[in-house]
Amino acid sequence: SVVEAIDGRLMTRTVCYSWLGWMLHGTSLWFVLRSIVQPGMESYERLNSFNGWVVCVASMSLGAVAGFLSMLPGGAFARELASTWILSTLLPQPIALLGTVVSRLTSLASEAIAIGGSKAIQLWWSSSGQRSSDRIRAEGMRVDRDDATDG
Repeated sequence: SVVEAIDGRLMTRTVCYSWLGWMLHGTSLWFVLRSIVQPGMESYERLNSFNGWVVCVASMSLGAVAGFLSMLPGGAFARELASTWILSTLLPQPIALLGTVVSRLTSLASEAIAIGGSKAIQLWWSSSGQRSSDRIRAEGMRVDRDDATDG
C-alpha cells in the first residue's frame, strides 16, 4: 500500500530534493539580482557576498512556503510579497520586487517549456510505439499467412 511505501529513506530523499530545489531557486534569484544591481550601487557589496546569497535562498524558500500557506492558486502574490519583504533587508524594495518578479516569470517560463517538451516527447514516443506495434502486428499477420500456406 501507499502508506507502507512511505518510509524514512523516501522522506529523507524528498527533503534533500526539496532543499536542493530551494538552493537552485535562490541561486537563480541571486544571479538575476546580480544582473540588475551594478557595481557602484549602494547594495552591490551586500548582494555579492555569502550573506547576500543566503538571503536570496531564504527569500525563495520562505516565499514558496508563504505561497503554499496562502491557499491561492500557485501562491499568487503571496510568494512575491514574502520574497520581496525578505529581500528588502538587503536591497531597495523596487529592486527586490523586480528581481522577485523576473525570477518568478523565469520559473514559470521554464516550467512551461519543460511541460511542452515532455508532451512532445510523449507524443513522439506514443506515435513511434504505435508504428512499432503496427509493424509487429503486420509481421505477425505475414507469419500467420506463411504458416497457413505451408500447411
